[in-house]
Amino acid sequence: MTKSNRWLGAGALCALLAVVGCTPNGNSNGGSSAQPPAPMAQNPSGPTQRGMSAPVILNLRGPSPTPAGGNITLDLEIVVNEPINAPVSLRVMLPQGVQLVSGQPTEVLSLPQAGKLYRQYVVYAPGPLSQPVQVEAQATGPNNAWGFRAHRQYPEAVNNLPPYPRRPGVGRPPVVRP
Repeated sequence: MTKSNRWLGAGALCALLAVVGCTPNGNSNGGSSAQPPAPMAQNPSGPTQRGMSAPVILNLRGPSPTPAGGNITLDLEIVVNEPINAPVSLRVMLPQGVQLVSGQPTEVLSLPQAGKLYRQYVVYAPGPLSQPVQVEAQATGPNNAWGFRAHRQYPEAVNNLPPYPRRPGVGRPPVVRP
């Protein structure tokens, strides 16, 4: 056997071993794929059954039912599930006509460890909120290698109508058949 044929034979053997040692899901566990993976410990701030949890979660709370106007106190809980090694910008966005009476509209947070932070905002609305008060936290890692955006609004659901009237559908109207 020539030297190049020996290398081809060794390469084919390595490729065969790599394929035989992997299960259909790509894990290498000795070729046995019938066993389910080991169950994960239940950790409310860790990975969920659907996958990894968000690095930061915002919980925005206010009075229920939503007041018809006046001063509205909003409590923000910032849940940090894992250390963030980049500055996190926190921003409060107000609908037109609503004013921030207390609290910072923008802030840069340092979140080097898991835990919870709290912020309180007081907004003044001259009447019922026609659009929600929104809070957003976002960060981008070095070289844009990673990033996240967390967003919450109060109230959670406002009857938001589009800023323009909806156009009627094009084509023929539906036909009612007996």
